[in-house]
Amino acid sequence: MRTDAHDYSPQETYGKQISRGNTGERRAAKIMRDAGYTVCYSEKHPHGQTDLTCKKGKEVRRIQVKRISSRVFRTAEAARNRMRGKPFCIKTIPAGSELWVFDAENNLYKFRR
Repeated sequence: MRTDAHDYSPQETYGKQISRGNTGERRAAKIMRDAGYTVCYSEKHPHGQTDLTCKKGKEVRRIQVKRISSRVFRTAEAARNRMRGKPFCIKTIPAGSELWVFDAENNLYKFRR
């Protein structure tokens, strides 16, 4: 399915993409802080990179956040299928990490890798 985003080059939409991503990361960080975690942004990992590293006592959670503003997913399976394809390709997310996906209606879908 073709969306309005197909009419623009990545260079034209770069600022929007960064802003959209930062909004998703801030939302995820707030959820984790409200749950009592200490949150650090953008940590390198031997098998990739995660957006958030959250710590609570000895528990450590690494979270990759995606925000899709052009789609509404009705099921977790629909969100997972979207993340398997380009440009997201969840195979690049480090094993043991979590993938959090926010859709256009700010619904949250969580997956473990």
